[in-house]
Amino acid sequence: MDVSANITPSTFNSTSTPWTYTFTSPTVGIGVYGSEVDTVGSAYVLYTSDGGDHWTVGTLPASAGNMVSLIGTFSAPNGTLFIVGGGPSLVLYESMDDGKTWTDLSTKLNAWASTLDNPPIRLETGFALDAQHIWVGGDSGFIAYTATGGE
Repeated sequence: MDVSANITPSTFNSTSTPWTYTFTSPTVGIGVYGSEVDTVGSAYVLYTSDGGDHWTVGTLPASAGNMVSLIGTFSAPNGTLFIVGGGPSLVLYESMDDGKTWTDLSTKLNAWASTLDNPPIRLETGFALDAQHIWVGGDSGFIAYTATGGE
């Protein structure tokens, strides 16, 4: 069933619809939009608990108010959700409540990446074996791993 018609500009505060989605079950999912070439603060996340019939705007970290691109989404088997992207720095956000609220896990990742000769500015993909063991990949073949959930 096509549920994209249920996402309209009246559903959220942007003129662009999400460009990446992840579902953790047949009913729970997120849709994400964020482009560093768009207006500051235009990034958003929508979440659904009914398979996409209804969408609600989630609460992103304050850092999403900057010029950020939110490029990819993925989840851990326990339902923890992640968003990756970039802009002036790497973006890694985590939600443990089905997309309603998000925590910024980018600080340590950016500190480490800044020590590299060719630091990436964007993450594009990720994989979580569980909420602690997370891999992310991005620009210039960059790949990073944490066994501590990004902390």
